[in-house]
Amino acid sequence: MRLSLKSDVPALQGKLAEYEKDETITNIEVLELSKLADAYMAKVQAEYLNLDKDVFQVCIDDISQAMQKMAIEMEKNKPSQEDSDNLNAAIQFQLAQLVINYNRTVGKVKFKSGFLALSKNS
Repeated sequence: MRLSLKSDVPALQGKLAEYEKDETITNIEVLELSKLADAYMAKVQAEYLNLDKDVFQVCIDDISQAMQKMAIEMEKNKPSQEDSDNLNAAIQFQLAQLVINYNRTVGKVKFKSGFLALSKNS
């Protein structure tokens, strides 16, 4: 994989390591990870998060589908190397934005003790 992830969730880290082993991600692996992601989201029982959970899941599915469609279109249309490189860089930046915002918010070590106070000072 050109863009890699590490996770502090053992089950996810195991899947990531498994997927990176052969440097190929199959459609079955994508579907498997999607089902696992949905299963983990279903474990979140806080009712005050239900709307945001639903929006988040739909957005992730939409992003995944959009990337697949872009990849198919790129293959069909034989883009220049520059265009291909630009799309690759742009998507990596978009995904990095998502990961960095996760690290700044929910993934923050001190999230449970002061995120709201910290975000007001930012």
